[in-house]
Amino acid sequence: MKKQYMFSNLIGFLETKVINETATPEEENLYQDYLWYGTVNKKSHTYRNLVSQYLNSSY
Repeated sequence: MKKQYMFSNLIGFLETKVINETATPEEENLYQDYLWYGTVNKKSHTYRNLVSQYLNSSY
């Protein structure tokens, strides 16, 4: 069964990683792209890795 998540929660998870300085440079770039352009590349490896981290976290 496919796990579901809310995009806003994923962005909150990413923002927390950036604030806590635990985000990789690629994740920081993804977050900056979201802030500047309001969108992210959902096909990118960084995004897919972030989703996996989020679904396996207790965030």
